[in-house]
Amino acid sequence: MAKKQVNKKRKLGLFDFEERYKRDPKGFIFRTVCSLVATVFGILILLPDFKALRQNAVFFLLMRVFISCVVLYFAWLSNHRPEVLSAKIAISAIAPLFWMSFFDLSGKIILLIWLIVCWALIVYTICLRIITGENYVSLTSITVGFSCIMMLTGLSDYTYLDSPGALHFWVLPLILSIACGVACIILMWSGLLVLKEDSKGNRIGWVVIFLFAFFFMFITTAYHLNYALDPEPPQTSTVIITQKEIRSAGKSTSHDLHFWYDGEERVLEVGRDDYHDYEIGDRFEIEICQGAFGKAFIKQK
Repeated sequence: MAKKQVNKKRKLGLFDFEERYKRDPKGFIFRTVCSLVATVFGILILLPDFKALRQNAVFFLLMRVFISCVVLYFAWLSNHRPEVLSAKIAISAIAPLFWMSFFDLSGKIILLIWLIVCWALIVYTICLRIITGENYVSLTSITVGFSCIMMLTGLSDYTYLDSPGALHFWVLPLILSIACGVACIILMWSGLLVLKEDSKGNRIGWVVIFLFAFFFMFITTAYHLNYALDPEPPQTSTVIITQKEIRSAGKSTSHDLHFWYDGEERVLEVGRDDYHDYEIGDRFEIEICQGAFGKAFIKQK
């Protein structure tokens, strides 16, 4: 009996395909197919030669079908799916978000809906963990992954007129993140939040992680809301590209276009396809947004 328990707990290596299939045939096949499809999509997205294909409506549709299927699988069919119906519905709520571009909605409205769903999912996951003590792998993983992708997407679009390289809106997010850290300490101390390894060092580590995670979430939310809640329509301007630059920082690569606006040289990060579409001396359209929180910025039209 003891031997069986050891074998059950044995960690599988990356290439233990046979054992992985025996433990979860359905999941193994699904993950393999998803990995292959994701690899194909990744190649088509990254290589410049497939630009025409990326702009095709069929490719756009298939991408959303694939993402929606992955989300719904982990909500309803995976071995790690949540047991409670509300958690399944919470995960499933992500899938329709990828189809919102088909509706006649402004970019600001779509962004607000994404933010609302993102924060609702975060609050629900935390409350479920505190109230019931449940920690569903699929729910937690999808919540963390979706939140990071949601908050980072489009963040580089905002080039602020005042101190473009500075950190904006950081005061309130810092206060809120500290409050969340204090709440985390109280929950641990009261026994409402129990860690798997409930040691002093582990508690301190998780509090620090929560502090940084919530600060990231609050400050990126502020960046997005500065655009999404701006009541003023953006002003359009045409500028001349003076320089192109590709910057690499570790695994991250940014494609920048330089131009002069309002007597100063500005730098705007654009997508890879847009970067290759424009040359030095070309005209480039930008939008100047005043910002809901009084921080004006430039973004690509």
